[in-house]
Amino acid sequence: MNSNYARFYFRGYYFRLSMRKIAQGSTRYNLSKLALMKTNIPLPPLPEQMEIADILTAIDDRIGEYRAKLEALTRLKSGLMQQLLTGKTRVRV
Repeated sequence: MNSNYARFYFRGYYFRLSMRKIAQGSTRYNLSKLALMKTNIPLPPLPEQMEIADILTAIDDRIGEYRAKLEALTRLKSGLMQQLLTGKTRVRV
């Protein structure tokens, strides 16, 4: 199993959903070793796992770039609003 593929798979929605079905507990869930060993994990061929991991890594990187841009624009907006509120910048009507 490719480690990058495993990282995305084990953090994914469907794996977590299947673990929730076999977990026991009310406030803190536990997984029994036997139940975990009975769980089937679909494994595509290794080259396909690597491609999937590469695509998901690229998507994660792009999301990170967009978050950084959003944060920068939010700071810029905040600064511009502060200038408007203090009267440093005037808006002509």
